[in-house]
Amino acid sequence: MNALKEKSNSVFIFWSSLIISLLANLPIMDMAVKRNENHPFEHAPNEVINPIGLFADMFTQLVLSFIFAYLLISFLQKNKWSVNLNKLTFWKTLSITLLLYLSFVGLLIFISSFFIDNISFVISSVITRGILILIASIFLSNYIKIQEHRKQIFIDNSLLKQQNLNSQIEVLKNQLNPHFFFNALNTLSWLIEEDKEKSQVYLNKLSFLLRSSIEMQKSTLVPLITELELADAYMHLLSIRFGDKIVYKKHIINTLGFEIPPMSLQILLENAIKHNIISEEFPLTISILQSDDLKFINVINNYMIKKDSQGNGIGLQNLTERFKAISSNEIKIKCDKKTFEVVLPLIEKK
Repeated sequence: MNALKEKSNSVFIFWSSLIISLLANLPIMDMAVKRNENHPFEHAPNEVINPIGLFADMFTQLVLSFIFAYLLISFLQKNKWSVNLNKLTFWKTLSITLLLYLSFVGLLIFISSFFIDNISFVISSVITRGILILIASIFLSNYIKIQEHRKQIFIDNSLLKQQNLNSQIEVLKNQLNPHFFFNALNTLSWLIEEDKEKSQVYLNKLSFLLRSSIEMQKSTLVPLITELELADAYMHLLSIRFGDKIVYKKHIINTLGFEIPPMSLQILLENAIKHNIISEEFPLTISILQSDDLKFINVINNYMIKKDSQGNGIGLQNLTERFKAISSNEIKIKCDKKTFEVVLPLIEKK
């Protein structure tokens, strides 16, 4: 990651330095070319212009300007530039920057003296170009720092969001486990008093159910088929306890490629059992259906709420929060006087 970042910065600095050097020297190059076009052989009786020397002079100035800009941007980009007279780093950065500037001006004047007879005419031009390159380099180096800072903030925020998301999911999972165990043990306790043989069968099934659910809790998402198998096992346990008082229906079109947060169906089945009347006269019907477009699972039960039904809604609330954290789609709850329905969005496996 750091190597890629440094390579990207180097490419940007290279092209920026090239553009700065071209822009800084463009007026001088234009003047030199026009000068040569107007006087191709001589500018004055005592001054003969050599086209090859003119090209060599312009090329040298261009190369030195590029090197100066590249070194200056690279240096300023790696060092913090802040005007604080009390800090040693400020004076160090300022000293090296001035040294680079003076080296550029001195070297360019020295080399130009080999191609120009009267060097005094180019000194002001060299100083001005050096200042222009210096200012442009400072702005560009600050621009690179700002972009790097923004990228780092974006990366940090993304990591923080992911960590926060994982923490939320873990908290919600830990809240769901006690809820499930409490209901399961209550059922087993009741069944031991009613029918010892059924309680043994129930205990075996419960052992399988608990083992599977614990394994599933390690994952943020589980295959839809796995979640349905767990729901079937849970409803089998309920059939031991309630017999024909519960009617369980399931219609699934396709499970391939779909995932769902673990224990999603379990929570809804538990809520249906906990809050509704279950009797021979009013059997509880629970249906798990997949929508025609395969994107949703609908869990529907007939609405026969108990008069003394009490609940704080933790299970359904946690389920809602888990879907919000994992999926862009939220669950939908529909309730009328006849049915209670929860629509769970399926998540396509990546």
